[in-house]
Amino acid sequence: KTVLVIPKPGQKGGLAYETQKVLEPFTFGLWGVIIAVTVTAALLSVWFSDREMVAKSKRAWKKRRAAYFRLILDAILEKGMFFFSAGIEQDTGASLPHKVLMFGFGFFILIAVSAYVAELAAMLTHSGLEPTKYGSMKQIVDGNIPICCHPALEEEIRQKWPKANWIFPYDGFNGMFDAYHRGECKVLAIGREDTIMNIDYLKRVCEHDLVYTDVLVHENPIAFPIRPELAAAFSYWMYAAEKTHGVSLESAKQAFIERNEIKTQCEVELSNLNVKEDDDFPRVKPENMILPIMAFVACVFTAVALQLIHEWKRKKGRKSSIGRKSTLDIF
Repeated sequence: KTVLVIPKPGQKGGLAYETQKVLEPFTFGLWGVIIAVTVTAALLSVWFSDREMVAKSKRAWKKRRAAYFRLILDAILEKGMFFFSAGIEQDTGASLPHKVLMFGFGFFILIAVSAYVAELAAMLTHSGLEPTKYGSMKQIVDGNIPICCHPALEEEIRQKWPKANWIFPYDGFNGMFDAYHRGECKVLAIGREDTIMNIDYLKRVCEHDLVYTDVLVHENPIAFPIRPELAAAFSYWMYAAEKTHGVSLESAKQAFIERNEIKTQCEVELSNLNVKEDDDFPRVKPENMILPIMAFVACVFTAVALQLIHEWKRKKGRKSSIGRKSTLDIF
């Protein structure tokens, strides 16, 4: 396989990037839902609480408005602290509508915080790489980026990628590295099997801070030269060796690399640089939280209905056990 060898992308860093990770577990839509749920719980708690009577006292309109504003602000901050601490206040003397509301809010907090912690643990350890313009052959061909390749592949490679800007140095792999050093090409198309186990070539890869990618440029099928009557038996024993003993060409290559410590100088595989695409860390969306959202909405409607019944009974001059009462003096 002939693959692209490109300059090693830089690691993302800085305060802005590290800070951004804190918001990545949830989509912006879900953050909006969380804010809406918190504000809704705060506004309803003001209505359900007997503190509302403070604002309804016989004061000037400006003072009552200021009292309402302060109650709402306190409630929003209070519910926000509940969410951040993954719990709610245990008020045994609260009204029944308030307890129903807090039941739904508490269930929403439980699921949201659990999902956030699980996602954040993976994202905080993720070290991303800077975007590269050498991510695919299409990008390179469209950008007319010069590519160094081995002259032995010139005919085949030009047929497959006729619009690419190819450079074929005469001195094989060494000539390719020399041309890259002189700035004649920006990337290289190198046979992985031809160079990955050659210490001299790997040293040059490390010297120029290059990495092998998985972008396939060209592929030549290879096979063992064997007599036809022995091919079937040979294939069987190769399969049995890999299945039973884990012996294969790939495992033999890895054993050779480890035995000779070929890769100790630098990391030459882009796939080993902790490269993760966005899809590898799926963010939690509002639809993933449909159960706690629906549970909260159901509790809101139930609490509002109970509060309306309570208000109706008070207007009729009747006693109500729904409002704020002592647990020992309900009736």
